[in-house]
Amino acid sequence: MVTNKNSNRKRITPQRQVILNYLKKADCHPTAKEVHTAVEEDLPRISLGTVYRNLKELVEEGKIQKIAGEEVRYDWNNSSHGHFICKECEEVYDISLNCEDLIEKVQVGEVETCQVYFYGICEDCKDN
Repeated sequence: MVTNKNSNRKRITPQRQVILNYLKKADCHPTAKEVHTAVEEDLPRISLGTVYRNLKELVEEGKIQKIAGEEVRYDWNNSSHGHFICKECEEVYDISLNCEDLIEKVQVGEVETCQVYFYGICEDCKDN
């Protein structure tokens, strides 16, 4: 029996490619619904379920980050950084952070990934 060495790799479907392209150029951390609305222009028949499934698989493959919060958001930037989440407007901001320094302090086991969240009130909401 001949097996394909790449059989565990997910095929890049047109839907997945459009989702990835959108996330690469997005200047925000969109929700699945926001991704759906944005990619509908190129793929008018794409369902919200297809977007959720592709986002889940992209997170599992390590191609994007899933940001926990009131509403789950997604981030193309997989570099070592944290996030500030505003409790008022729920906007998510990238925070420059060296996760490697934090990982070195972990003494209880081997760290596979690091996600750091800061919660508070952003400058825009604080000024209003």
